[in-house]
Amino acid sequence: MNEPMRAQILRQGIALTCGSRDEEYGPPAINLACAGELKRVIRKYTGREIGPAEQEALDMVLTKVARLVTGQPKPDTYVDGATYFAIAGEVALSSQ
Repeated sequence: MNEPMRAQILRQGIALTCGSRDEEYGPPAINLACAGELKRVIRKYTGREIGPAEQEALDMVLTKVARLVTGQPKPDTYVDGATYFAIAGEVALSSQ
């Protein structure tokens, strides 16, 4: 009997999160706590209505910042962060 797709997905996730991702981004609890704190502070001081698409893009920027400060710098993380920031700007400015 073939292994179910869900088992294959879980096996790949285990290999990543218990291996290279730990080395690249640091311990998940620390990385996630940092990202959560960044998002909490931003929400506390937000002075305007932010739509869900822009908010999600900004959240992804903050996730990338957390990865950078709790793990090792990677060019891909900077590219991803810049891309999400550009998407947030596009969404925010096109709705004005």
